[in-house]
Amino acid sequence: MILAQIRRLMRQEALDAYVIPMGDPHHNEYLAPHWQLIKAVSGFSGSAGVLLITQNFAGLWTDARYFGQAEYEIEAYGVELVRLQVPHQPEYIDWLEQHLTRAARIGGDLALFSIQAWQSLHARLEAASLELVPLD
Repeated sequence: MILAQIRRLMRQEALDAYVIPMGDPHHNEYLAPHWQLIKAVSGFSGSAGVLLITQNFAGLWTDARYFGQAEYEIEAYGVELVRLQVPHQPEYIDWLEQHLTRAARIGGDLALFSIQAWQSLHARLEAASLELVPLD
């Protein structure tokens, strides 16, 4: 299972979490199969979402358009659906701040984020004493 392989690589790189946004290096609307990373790891085939992985949690953040689809598709993958824009459900950055200890290391593939999104994530995590590590 790919999730177990990612967790093994996270241990090798001393990462506490890994973030996979929906995207490719060119920020295309439609992703080539090679860049459908969230689908490969979680089974989710929608066009909007973020997958967050730790050693004992995997969550898919997506919006209301995909709640039913995501619940069905991720069921067998050990991934939890986190509904975006629902009261008392944190955005994935909030979740990282709330659940990780100071100096935790969070990995992500820089090529999959826009420069603005990466800088925003970096600033927010740095303010919470968390380290963002660019790692493909």
